Amino acid sequence: AKDLNLTPNTDFYKKLALDCTPIHIAIDLFSFGSRCLDTASLTCLPKITSGQMFYFNNFHMKNNPIEAERFRKDFKRYLERSIGFEGVMRLRCTSGLAIETFYGNYFARASDLLAFSNSNPDTSVGIHMTVEDQLPRGCQVACFQVAVLYTSPKGDRRIRVHTLGLPVTNTLSQLYTGLDEHAVVSLVAKMAADRLLSASLVDAREAIVNACTNSLAQFRKQVSGGQSSGLTAPSSLSLLPLHTLALLKLPAFRLSGFEPDERIYCMQLIRQLPIYVFMLMLYPRLYAIHDLGEEQGVPNRSGGLDYRPSIMHASSEHLSKAGVFLLDTGLALLVWVGSQLPMQVCLDMFGAANFQSIPDIQLGMPSVESTLSETVRTFIRQLLARRANHAPVIIIREDSKSRHLFLRNLVDDRSDNATSYYEFLLYIQKQVSS
Repeated sequence: AKDLNLTPNTDFYKKLALDCTPIHIAIDLFSFGSRCLDTASLTCLPKITSGQMFYFNNFHMKNNPIEAERFRKDFKRYLERSIGFEGVMRLRCTSGLAIETFYGNYFARASDLLAFSNSNPDTSVGIHMTVEDQLPRGCQVACFQVAVLYTSPKGDRRIRVHTLGLPVTNTLSQLYTGLDEHAVVSLVAKMAADRLLSASLVDAREAIVNACTNSLAQFRKQVSGGQSSGLTAPSSLSLLPLHTLALLKLPAFRLSGFEPDERIYCMQLIRQLPIYVFMLMLYPRLYAIHDLGEEQGVPNRSGGLDYRPSIMHASSEHLSKAGVFLLDTGLALLVWVGSQLPMQVCLDMFGAANFQSIPDIQLGMPSVESTLSETVRTFIRQLLARRANHAPVIIIREDSKSRHLFLRNLVDDRSDNATSYYEFLLYIQKQVSS
């Protein structure tokens, strides 16, 4: 990791964080950098004190309105969100199971006890469990219980308990059937991010690929019998190769093209983001919105419509010069405007006479008195209502100088130093079959 400058250059900030933890002080880091700020050293502060990191690249109030607006909305959310203080979390589980490692921003007081000076709904913790010994005889359900003790903003001491019971099986096929792929991918990402700090980038990338190939190879050997010549996978892991490729294309794990501070910020997002936001960041959802209408909506309890357009693969093959496409990356909603968009759609959606009248890059969806505009803005509000974090809406023309902001999120496509999904799938098939 030293060749990427991802390790701290001083232990000053680590010592400061360790001094803050016993007195329940959490440190949140807001980074406004146009050049390297040695975030690798500073990131110890939120990591150890259970804080959070925010990064605004090339921040400027006038020259970079997108980052300025993102900061304004993120800081507003930061001040208004629910919060807990002086928290501790303990995990108990069925005899025979053991905690291997915790992943996230916390201070470990014991092997099963974590301290959180600050807890909020925008962060998460990953827990790697292992089967250390035989489960009790006759055990049909393995139980996990997490208890969190914290202080509310009003000064009340509260406890929250979550209990999870999972069926026990001695059949590998049933184990594969019950897998939660999002949890698996999220944990692999957290493990790889930690590996970056102690090993090379190549080692971390190999570990990600090995997690995929080993899982599919064992399924092929132990469950499917290895009869098929093609790539076989359980239904629960059918998208594992795709998500593995998406991991390799994250800024933290790309071979080139990103500064150390950008990699560190991505590693922090991997540690702290809730799974549903992380999965959107990992593999964005692509929607066609130029023809969004009532036929793509379903009635909701309030008497309106919840719009559910088809989700397309994140590939440029699905982009049309005569269309408008929305890419939900979890952290932003990117709107791609095709260069041959019909004049009526330009007028109804953007209030512009033609494609050239639409700004090169624009923040926010304009409010136009038309059915299409109202439908699209309602759909965007519904997307944002399902998450806690702010995600700015950024409109990008096909010929914009900033079009790379959209194109680099198309995971299925081939890019610099990164293969396409089809090429990667062939590679995985070869590795699994060998």
